[in-house]
Amino acid sequence: MQQRLREKTGVRGVVFSYLGEQERLEDRDDPRDAVLRRAVVQRLEHAILTALQAEASPILLATTGGIPEVAALVRELVQLHAAQRPVLELDIPDASKSSNDGLDRAQVRPSRRDPSAVVAAKRHALDLVEKGNFIAAWGAVAHLANDEDCRPWINVLRWLYQWAASLPIDRDCDLSLPATSQRAAHAAIRVELALRCEDIPRAVHATVAFFEAAVWDHLYERHAVESTVGSNGKQRYRLCPEPQGRSGMQEMRELVDGVKQYEIHGYGKNLRTICEGYLQRHAPEKTAALCRLSERIDPALRRRNMVAHGEPRRENLEEARQQMKDDHFWSASERFLEQPEVCDVLRELGVNDPASLCESLIDEVGARLRAVRP
Repeated sequence: MQQRLREKTGVRGVVFSYLGEQERLEDRDDPRDAVLRRAVVQRLEHAILTALQAEASPILLATTGGIPEVAALVRELVQLHAAQRPVLELDIPDASKSSNDGLDRAQVRPSRRDPSAVVAAKRHALDLVEKGNFIAAWGAVAHLANDEDCRPWINVLRWLYQWAASLPIDRDCDLSLPATSQRAAHAAIRVELALRCEDIPRAVHATVAFFEAAVWDHLYERHAVESTVGSNGKQRYRLCPEPQGRSGMQEMRELVDGVKQYEIHGYGKNLRTICEGYLQRHAPEKTAALCRLSERIDPALRRRNMVAHGEPRRENLEEARQQMKDDHFWSASERFLEQPEVCDVLRELGVNDPASLCESLIDEVGARLRAVRP
């Protein structure tokens, strides 16, 4: 091989050995070494890293013949360590079977889709979905985005990614996501997903966002009519009925068409004031669960500030995690939609079967990814 390379291309090849004389390729008695021994994998990876230190680009890769398990590993290791350098895979004809006057030129292997690799990517993505990481699930399959055969199921993961990243969602999305007007339902799912992947800062953020979204849902559904944008760029609302006393709403001096307008500072403690000074006063029977949550939201607000303003220490996060469970914002098993009060808030907003919001979405995604097309 070395001589052939040197004679035909001028390239001086270097040979690496990955097996000693008395060594076996695999060790069937150890599950970790049953396909290829770890020592063999390490030697192959070291050899590839050494070879890739050369500045040549693109990288030419030929894995024709040899042991299939080794060839497959070499292909993946080269792709892993190539970084941004292009890799051209070559097909090398078998000279002993060639009838082209001795010419055995290598050809660039056309791009081919490996069905087992597609299934493995789909399975990995579904595992990430079940663990609550929708964005990573899309990353696991994004390389298949232009494959027409994958489109029926890969679009499902694209829509999940768009939703999780708060990007515009494709118009043809037909996933059973809550309506856009159901802000609290969306926030509740985000808490549940953050807890599934143990992202405590995001779970704390989303827990407070759930309360804030529920207050806004009540305002938009029953009381606030969006009106104009003031000179300061803030939205102003006309409210029905008009606030009385301390309500958390700031009355604007000028009238619009003879109607009073109000600015609503819709975050944190001010929403507590709106909840208890306005919503509870005008619709007590429809906001009882929300007002109960409002009465004890302050500890979560403090923890939200802790993770929002700077990088919290890990000790603080572990303490916050336990306190969120002790205060019954999250269940002992670290679930949000298992909490009865959370479900009561969502029921007041007309959400059916709130306890299954997240699980139903994940089950639907699983069914779509596992569906067998005729």
